[in-house]
Amino acid sequence: RAVSGLLEEFPDGEGLLEDLLEKATAEAGLEGDADLRAALGPEVALVVLEVPTDPEADPPVVILTRPDDEDAFAQLFEGEDAARAEVKGWQAVAETEANLERYREELEAGSVEGTAAFEEAMDDLPAAALARVYVNGSALGEVPAGIAPLPLDLAGATGSLGAALVAEDGGVRVEGRAVAAAESEAPELEAFESELVEEVPAGVV
Repeated sequence: RAVSGLLEEFPDGEGLLEDLLEKATAEAGLEGDADLRAALGPEVALVVLEVPTDPEADPPVVILTRPDDEDAFAQLFEGEDAARAEVKGWQAVAETEANLERYREELEAGSVEGTAAFEEAMDDLPAAALARVYVNGSALGEVPAGIAPLPLDLAGATGSLGAALVAEDGGVRVEGRAVAAAESEAPELEAFESELVEEVPAGVV
């Protein structure tokens, strides 16, 4: 609803999301967007197990959800070459059985919930967001330089990153939080004020 309201503020945006949902549900063989919501449930998570060292390779990703309608959820993946299983009450889907098994093994070793890095990175970010993102800095430290470029060096001891995408009246707001592993490693930051906007005419796209 929030996204639909925002799109209506733009030219040709009215009904755009509904059209996209209608197309998606038709391709999945579902009756309508209510069935799609039931199939996906109230929350969907994408877990990237690692950043591959080969820039041409796809990262191993696991999709997690708690569908309101498990039959509709199964229909989403009918005929697809994917591995699917229930893991601790969540429906988990991965491209291969090996990726799904790796997810199980890593989850047994512990989840991000309750870890200091996760709690600090996500601290004070809006819970009622369209999407929330967490990046584990220590895991990125194991990736060769140049494979996973970020606007802030989070590799190794530099800590982690949290972000939230929030819908507001007439716009979208992004909030982010970067956490250094140690206070001495935090960069000196100065407030920035753009002067470039003074050179941009009003009314342009």
